[in-house]
Amino acid sequence: MKIDINYEQLKNRCTEDIESFNILGDTVNTRDGKYIYIDRGGKVLAVAHLDIITDILGWSSRSYPRRPSFEVVESIGEYGVKTIIRSEALDDRLGVYIILDLLPKLGLTYDILLTEGEEIGCSTAAHFEAVKEYNWLFSFDRMGDGVVLYQYECEETTEMCLKHGFEIYEGIYSDICYLDHLGVAGFNFGTGYYENHSSNSYAIAEVITGQVEKFLSFWDEYRDRKVEVSEVQWSFYRYHWRRLWLYLNPSETKKKRKKRERDWEEGEVRCDICGRFALSDEFAIIDDMYMVCRECQLTSVFNCEYCGRSVLYRHILYAPYGELICDDCAYRYGVRATNPES
Repeated sequence: MKIDINYEQLKNRCTEDIESFNILGDTVNTRDGKYIYIDRGGKVLAVAHLDIITDILGWSSRSYPRRPSFEVVESIGEYGVKTIIRSEALDDRLGVYIILDLLPKLGLTYDILLTEGEEIGCSTAAHFEAVKEYNWLFSFDRMGDGVVLYQYECEETTEMCLKHGFEIYEGIYSDICYLDHLGVAGFNFGTGYYENHSSNSYAIAEVITGQVEKFLSFWDEYRDRKVEVSEVQWSFYRYHWRRLWLYLNPSETKKKRKKRERDWEEGEVRCDICGRFALSDEFAIIDDMYMVCRECQLTSVFNCEYCGRSVLYRHILYAPYGELICDDCAYRYGVRATNPES
């Protein structure tokens, strides 16, 4: 089957405002932003995030135009002629295009979840509650080729990917890491883009089509097969640090966390910093996990100047020029940061 990329359609997806996607499905607002759910009667769930790195780093207000750039060029090298797509928005608007436009054009039917907040580690996928069961999940939100399995890596998922020519790589996290509560496996396929967190972001069309070809084979065999994952495989390199925090703190089990959320609704909460109990209207939820009272917010909570999130003092660092940066952004963007207490 010949796979043609519609570059004009891809350009539109890369340059559209997030709000323009609202009309595509049911929009649900959460404390971390919104997600858009599109029910197409499928047995598989496709996931992509709408937020892009330019929004976080503020490039659009500095040396770049407000809308991300987009161009397609031919490049001649030692391996022949390649079609290069350049845009700061390829992560993950290229995945959005593949899921919303390219694969449906090839006859695939599945449900779709569009999220935001993925680039700052607060994906709204965490708030998604499925109204039905799915066979498995997938996304196209990975540089290069191959596939990443995160906590879903097991003998079954590994064999499925290798059988259809996907090399398995290590990854840190993406939207599907927040969806293990659905009880089925997730696959994050390479999308053919490179240097995605920089102004030099580009994709190679031939890699994109090669990945899609392999995915079509994968889809034909497994679309009706339910791939359940009963035990989460924990690894720092495959899982986001906030999930790892929950794993390393046995007292913060899902059951106890739900109890704390019920306490929040009933009106009395214990501060995770000072330990005192107070009415819930004096508290804020910091970093999606800590209950912090009003007094401790003044002394123990800081805003990261890179992503804008409010984080506890224990997760804040100094960037080279004195900016406050959270440890997540320091790791993600390779910033040589120092501990304020050192």
